[in-house]
Amino acid sequence: HNSRPKTFWLPHNTMMNRQERLPAKNLVHLDHQATEKNKERKSRRVILDLIIDRIMKLQPSLDKTKAITLARNIDSILYQGAPSFQTYADELTFDERLTKIATRIVIATRRRTSAQNFAEGRRKLLRKKVGDIMYKEIMNLAKEIAEIRETNDIWTAVIQKK
Repeated sequence: HNSRPKTFWLPHNTMMNRQERLPAKNLVHLDHQATEKNKERKSRRVILDLIIDRIMKLQPSLDKTKAITLARNIDSILYQGAPSFQTYADELTFDERLTKIATRIVIATRRRTSAQNFAEGRRKLLRKKVGDIMYKEIMNLAKEIAEIRETNDIWTAVIQKK
């Protein structure tokens, strides 16, 4: 039977010698940073909950996971667009900022839908004029051209970075 005390070995990169230990004044600073991060997380959670609440009021039948995903996307836009965290977390201006974002999303969606409808109309007209077989050939050719253009754009970007 072995009478030596058990020794636990840690990898050398996880051990901290005396020179690497932070002074007490730095620990206070780190504690303050942690407290601020915690406050920020709580504020972000409040804003996210407000967004989810607004979405569910507007679309009660919407799946909860879709509402959360949408809310996170909107929250990200709010957060990135705010000049400061205080502005982002300001609940008094929340509805106004949310309305602006919703308006931008609706306008962008309408433009995209309008462009999609226009493109679909052109495709239907082309198919009617040239027939199914020729239409498929034209669409395949257009796809090949788009791939060549995309590859060319990638190489152009690579060359310009050098």
